[in-house]
Amino acid sequence: MKMMQNIKIKKAFTLVELLVVISIIALLLAILMPSLSKAREQGRRVVCLSNTKQLSLAMMVYTEDNAGGLILPRIIKDGVRDEDNVKKYGYWVFPPMDKYNNVLSSNYTVEDEKRGIQKGHLYKYLKNIGVYNCPSDKRVQTTKLGFRTFSITNPMNGYESDTWGDVVTKYNQIIRPGERIWLVEEPDPRGYNKGSWAANPRATYWIDPLASWHTGNCNFAFADGHSMRYTYEDSRSTAFFKKLYESGKYSNSDVQADNKDLEFVVKAYNPDGVIKK
Repeated sequence: MKMMQNIKIKKAFTLVELLVVISIIALLLAILMPSLSKAREQGRRVVCLSNTKQLSLAMMVYTEDNAGGLILPRIIKDGVRDEDNVKKYGYWVFPPMDKYNNVLSSNYTVEDEKRGIQKGHLYKYLKNIGVYNCPSDKRVQTTKLGFRTFSITNPMNGYESDTWGDVVTKYNQIIRPGERIWLVEEPDPRGYNKGSWAANPRATYWIDPLASWHTGNCNFAFADGHSMRYTYEDSRSTAFFKKLYESGKYSNSDVQADNKDLEFVVKAYNPDGVIKK
């Protein structure tokens, strides 16, 4: 009888050992995922901050090319154009438009909204459609609308209104531009950002919301071209912003007396920095 050769047999994992390995991997993923998610959000926030700066610098170049006139923050409605203001200043973006350049008031798509941005008077100064969007703004993914994240504050050549404060039309009318907010992140719940961003300088409630998609903060661009990240101090602010963002319904907030966020924004909202009684 031939002697049997010794054969080395590789030992396989037992079911118990395999389950232990899978459990360890799952535990590591559970530990790492929040950190990875936080890192991704930090990256998106940096991109957003860069976008606000690029847009504000483009608006500054626009004013230099147009005798110091501020580009119009408001948006034409249902095809009605204010020809005098267009000739003097120009709309920074247009509403959603079809491929024949007709303004659409309903049944528009993200591509229609992008087309309206590209027809705006600012686009030739910054021909990058992605700059108009914050990557943390998920409206375009959830509602298929709301591509443009940013809105210009109303005092910067917006609607004249006793409620929304004083308006300036020229850059040299802005007192201390480095303290005046020019551009905000706005989650307009009406489908897309339909006008300027407004506040009431003499009231203690929010009119228009600010971004809620960054972890407790939002980005602002100022009239001197610099941008900053602002961290909310009052939970009432974020609760209101999140409510509008998730509900898709537009409303003013309740009275929020002594809200530090509202006080900061209102002071930076007025072109002269003064709250008139």
